[in-house]
Amino acid sequence: MIILSENLTHMSFNDYRNRLYQQYLSSLFGQTHNPDSITKDYQRYSRYFRRNYSPYLPTDKEAKILDVGCGLGHFLYFATQQGYTQVMGIDISQELADFCQKQHCSVQVA
Repeated sequence: MIILSENLTHMSFNDYRNRLYQQYLSSLFGQTHNPDSITKDYQRYSRYFRRNYSPYLPTDKEAKILDVGCGLGHFLYFATQQGYTQVMGIDISQELADFCQKQHCSVQVA
C-alpha cells in the first residue's frame, strides 16, 4: 500500500498517478519481489513462460518482440534467454524502466 501524505482532494488524478508510478517498484513490487534476488524470480517465471508461451513465439530469433507493461522484465529476460535478439519493453514507471535497464533489458518509459 502506498500512503500519500498530501490531501488527495487537492491532487489531480494525473498528479496522483504520476506519484504512484514514481514509487511503483519501491512500494509495490518491493513487497512481492525482492529486487536483490531477481535472478531467481526470472528463472522461476521463465519455466512458466517456456511451458505456456513458447509455442506461440516466432521461430525467427530476430523477430521484434515488444512487452507492453513489462514491469520487472520477467518476459524480457525469458525472451532474451531463448535467443531473441530484438526484445524491448515499455512501462509507465521510470523506476521500473531503470531497474530493467540495470538487468541489461532494453526498456523505455511510455
